[in-house]
Amino acid sequence: PNNIIRGCNISNASYYGIYAVYCAGIQVTGNTITNTGVLVNNTNVQSVFLNSCDSFRMTKNIITGQLGGSAVYLISNNGTSISDNLIANNMIQVGSGSNSSYGINIQSGAYHDVVYNSVNITSTASSSNTAALYVWTPSNTQVLNNNFVNLNSGYVLYALSLSSSYFSAINYNNYYGLGTNLYRDWE
Repeated sequence: PNNIIRGCNISNASYYGIYAVYCAGIQVTGNTITNTGVLVNNTNVQSVFLNSCDSFRMTKNIITGQLGGSAVYLISNNGTSISDNLIANNMIQVGSGSNSSYGINIQSGAYHDVVYNSVNITSTASSSNTAALYVWTPSNTQVLNNNFVNLNSGYVLYALSLSSSYFSAINYNNYYGLGTNLYRDWE
């Protein structure tokens, strides 16, 4: 537990820039991750993939140049009210051409704090295949003080639900998109 990946320059990874499974307390901070998947023309990649990494910290990273996929993919990471999962102060750009692109993709888990991030989707994929923030079934998620941009007709925020069972707080964010619907929820 408590592994630290800090200050790395990760460039041209084929599928994953950082891949961690069962690393409770991992810290991913101050890294620059560029062009994930570009050399193999892979559009289904993740620059940061964290699975079952409870109470992780992901801060001050720069992610750019990824053709498609999810810049940050989080699944089954469970924090607590005392020791949350923190995604903060990251700068993310993903998407090229008509590739499906997601900035921060939270699939499940609990106690995610998504704060002070800037996420920019630059692909031209259809509306159902892009989102700056994609949230499926986590609980107690806070999304505060972020900039979410989607420069195509896709969603800025895509969520199973915007109810309090998924989000404990969602406020003070800037949303910008060129589509007619900035967000989608299934309720």
